[in-house]
Amino acid sequence: MTVSNGRVLAVGSYEKKLLSSLAALFSGIAPSSALERYHVEYEGTLRGRAIEATVSRTREGVAQPSTPTSLLASGADEPKCLLFFTSSGSELKVMENPRGSTPNYYSLVAINDAIAADSAGRS
Repeated sequence: MTVSNGRVLAVGSYEKKLLSSLAALFSGIAPSSALERYHVEYEGTLRGRAIEATVSRTREGVAQPSTPTSLLASGADEPKCLLFFTSSGSELKVMENPRGSTPNYYSLVAINDAIAADSAGRS
């Protein structure tokens, strides 16, 4: 994560299964262990311990247009989100689409922090 003049850029990636087990059950296809990898960027403004941002995701290995193909593709349609740091500062809580009827909630933790916390819990 980088912060410059109140502007924040957080970049990362995550993986998810290509086909969920539940979907495989209904489709008759064996569940896949193959994973899709996504690149994600949060860009916004720091406001105290919170960040007001937009989020963009792209699937790795899939060609993306180099220039927006329309006004909507220029970023105006990127999901809005609110992020805030937990009191320990080691985790970001995210509320995506905060003004929508169905906001999406999740947490972001650096993988090294998650491994260290898991190891400390086993001691």
